[in-house]
This record gives sequence, structure tokens and C-alpha cells, in this order.
Amino acid sequence: MSNERKLIALLKKLMSSGAGQPPPARLGLSVTQVNIIDEIAEAGELSVRELSRVLELTPPTVSVAVRELVEGGFLQKTADSSDGRVKKIQLTGKARSLHDKIEHYRLEKVGKLLYHLNEQEQIMFLDLLSKALE
Repeated sequence: MSNERKLIALLKKLMSSGAGQPPPARLGLSVTQVNIIDEIAEAGELSVRELSRVLELTPPTVSVAVRELVEGGFLQKTADSSDGRVKKIQLTGKARSLHDKIEHYRLEKVGKLLYHLNEQEQIMFLDLLSKALE
């Protein structure tokens, strides 16, 4: 088996382990919606245009997902202090709580993956993965 095929097989196994994302269907959200919550949690607030750029999605796709998240009580919009025409999007308490649960889930899954590696192997693994993704 070539290294490329081995990596593909490992990535499939990694994705099926649920290490990166909880199953969105269990959350009642799409993958895009979970990614939006992640990005806003990290940044504090973002506009649709900023989210589109970060997520590499079209503004209409992001707008629809944001609208659904606002309607679901996960996000709120406020006018940008420097340009009232621009709306900044923030997480509500409901979304912060959900994000905390998602992060806990991820840490638990990743912890199980790293469990079989000693500290030195974990550092080497993470360094090599970072280098490969540059």
C-alpha cells in the first residue's frame, strides 16, 4: 500500500472515530453551523463576510446557516460599532453552552487517540502532522 493510500485509510478511520466533530445530526445542526459556532467562539464576533472568508464558503451559504442559528437562539446580531451597516454575529449563552459540550466531546475523543502514545510520541506526532499540513 502506498503512503498516500495509507494516509487516506487513516484519515477515514480518524473521521469515523468522531475525533474532530460530534455527529451534527445528534446536535440538530449542520456541519457548517457547527463550524460557524466554532469560529465565532474563537473570534468573539464576526460578520457574515468574515465567516465566509474563514470557512471558505459563499456569503449566501453562510447567511442561510447564520439565519437558522439566529432563529434557533444560538446566535445574535448587533450593529458594528465602526460601521452600522455591518452586522456582527455573536454566540448566545445557548451556543456557548453547546460549544463547551462540543469541545468536551472532542477532547475526550482526541484523548483516546493520543492515549496509546507516550509524551514524546505525542509531540513527534503533532509536530509531523503540523509540518504535513503547512
